[in-house]
Amino acid sequence: MEEAEIKKYLMEKVGIDSFTARNYVKNLKKFPDIFAEFLEFTKTGEYKAEGAVVSANWTAKALSEELPHLPVHIVYEFMIGLREEPELYQQFIAEGAPVM
Repeated sequence: MEEAEIKKYLMEKVGIDSFTARNYVKNLKKFPDIFAEFLEFTKTGEYKAEGAVVSANWTAKALSEELPHLPVHIVYEFMIGLREEPELYQQFIAEGAPVM
């Protein structure tokens, strides 16, 4: 059910297709804490302030403030990336995560 809620959010609010949304959810599920926080965002529309998930010293809220041009689903992709490839994603942040 929670997966369906995130998929619906991605398709309706972000405008991505079903296949991409399913793969996004699959990737998000690797980290249950990040998954749960993103699910909460889909319900509240706000980044968690207290007790927020931390990836390489970053919270989603801090990332969104540092990189305001990134949509929320990409902010959470960065949260995953900061766990899987911290050096690479720290470099992306330092460069301002330029849009290609």
